[in-house]
Amino acid sequence: MDQFVFVKVVGFKDVERHALNTVFRLSQDRKLGREWAYVAWEVNAPKAPGLVLIDGSDGSAAVELEALRGLENTGLIWVGSIAPASAWRTFVRPLQWHVILKAMDDYILPPAAKALDFDLESTQLFEPGSTEPAPLHPSFYSPQPGSATTPNTRFALVVDADREARLYLRTRLAVAGITHVDEAETLGEAQIFLAQQTYHFVSLDLDIRDKDPWQTVAAARQKKAVVLLTGLSIGIAVRMNAKRYQCHTMQKPLIPEILFQLLRKL
Repeated sequence: MDQFVFVKVVGFKDVERHALNTVFRLSQDRKLGREWAYVAWEVNAPKAPGLVLIDGSDGSAAVELEALRGLENTGLIWVGSIAPASAWRTFVRPLQWHVILKAMDDYILPPAAKALDFDLESTQLFEPGSTEPAPLHPSFYSPQPGSATTPNTRFALVVDADREARLYLRTRLAVAGITHVDEAETLGEAQIFLAQQTYHFVSLDLDIRDKDPWQTVAAARQKKAVVLLTGLSIGIAVRMNAKRYQCHTMQKPLIPEILFQLLRKL
């Protein structure tokens, strides 16, 4: 079973997109014991989507439906009153997201397996009076010790005290095909990880101050990791030190296009 299932989303209102993103984030919470997590598919994703959610009222729905005919092993979930025969499941508004998640899981789940479900009905997707998702613990599903690896498996370490920043980077890494990712909230934790594992990529937020960040950078570079240094303010002194250690720098908020160009070279 893949650790990540890419989902292409076509159409939907902004508020529905927010709710769907929350569903994805909940599926990524390692505490729920799920065997896979959903990630929004993008054009530069390493493989085709495993599922497609199409809003039948969207102007591009017919074109997307035709394009889907050329994709094998891709399930279709359709929202609208008139559904194509190829749809795995069909829903009409108002949408019940826990039911849609169940349909997604039913498509991905092997017939003989038992679902690891969680109660999305009792989860508040939005703050009262708001169209924004309620704050959630964004911990991404991380492969457990003993999970399958190959000689070509790439490992990454994300060091950031901000959970949202870690989630964002993990999602970007997944899109680049890097799914074996460890997280550290402090430099002390990062140094423990670096002593135990060789990483191909390390992202380190320079706003963390529990230890000297350059010691952690040196440890990562000693093992030939590609290092990205982030922070709210990247000054000249930081850039000079980064050049000395042959590191990349990027000021927050990170620019997706530049980040992807870096990750695709790993």
